[in-house]
Amino acid sequence: MAQLDRFLNILVSNNATALIMSEGNVATVTIKDSARPVMKQPLTSAQILTLVREIAPSDHPHPPAAQGGGRFQYPSAD
Repeated sequence: MAQLDRFLNILVSNNATALIMSEGNVATVTIKDSARPVMKQPLTSAQILTLVREIAPSDHPHPPAAQGGGRFQYPSAD
């Protein structure tokens, strides 16, 4: 199971509408227009990049990088 699946499970089980992860802030889920923290420690860019790289398809033309973006689908059981 990918580490990001834990966050996605929280998102789904709480009927949240968004999962927000940004450098220097704690990860939050948005429930009824209110941001609720899902962890205690702020995330680093390296942590976020690790979470995304873990689920990125191996045949993705450009692996996610610290500077830039990418787009791919990630099927999850949740």
